Amino acid sequence: MTRSESGDKSGYTECKRDSEGIQKAYVTIFEDFKFAKNPRARLRHYLGVLVHEMLHAVLCLYCCRCDNCNPEQSLDGDGETGHGLLWLKAAKNIEFFLDSTLYLELSLSRAMSLAYELWESKQELKSVHLDQIGLLKDKVEDLLQYYQGHRRNPYSEYESDCRYLDYDTDYEYEIGKKRKRLS
Repeated sequence: MTRSESGDKSGYTECKRDSEGIQKAYVTIFEDFKFAKNPRARLRHYLGVLVHEMLHAVLCLYCCRCDNCNPEQSLDGDGETGHGLLWLKAAKNIEFFLDSTLYLELSLSRAMSLAYELWESKQELKSVHLDQIGLLKDKVEDLLQYYQGHRRNPYSEYESDCRYLDYDTDYEYEIGKKRKRLS
């Protein structure tokens, strides 16, 4: 599941077997009106959500889900929300490829996904090797604090700042703070 900067669902992936027993993945992306006036930002947002959900679909269809490979939905495997280390490492590499090869600076919402995973699974950030997944500790901690205090909308106090996310600049707005874009 992808969450927008306002904490709302941007999309989700559902895997299920059809009537013939064939496993299929269904991706749903929700319309987001925050980007109505900025077509370029809207395109980047939807592409980021689509790639995020497609990664869930690939892992759902092609990864083993037995208890030996993914014991009790551990963070090392699939995780509680589908944003375990396997997803996070793959998302990091996909973002790198998109940026360095295709020159597409898309966000797969890795920090938000990790914070959501930690919050849902009641795990601590210190159990994660952030260097493996290319995330900064303070960014994930900020998001985790808001999940712990505001389950439905971690950005509720900063919604007015976050709706002006501008992908065309060298900065990103995150929880009402201006930060340099992470590489």
